[in-house]
Amino acid sequence: MAFDLYKNLTVGDATTYVRPFQTISFGPLNGENSMAISEEKVIVLSDASVTTVPLGELAVTITDPNASFNVVNPITGAVTGQMTFAQLKVQMYSLYLHLAALRDAE
Repeated sequence: MAFDLYKNLTVGDATTYVRPFQTISFGPLNGENSMAISEEKVIVLSDASVTTVPLGELAVTITDPNASFNVVNPITGAVTGQMTFAQLKVQMYSLYLHLAALRDAE
């Protein structure tokens, strides 16, 4: 699945785009939830060699779990709906439970 739509640019024999490469969800016992997403620029040359350059981090403190954001199809870039931060946290917790169950079954 190609997620290379954001800031996609081709100049000469190089294509560049920006992508998230790490997401961290903070859920302290006492305090507000937050998330941080690290970005990198990907440079792909015509010989298929790839270079990545770290760009920094985007962060949000989730003060309103009912605040929403667009859900975007990563292939087309089309907005397909809305999701709240609360829904995202439920999905991430569900993934955690799934992965923990797989680990525990070994």
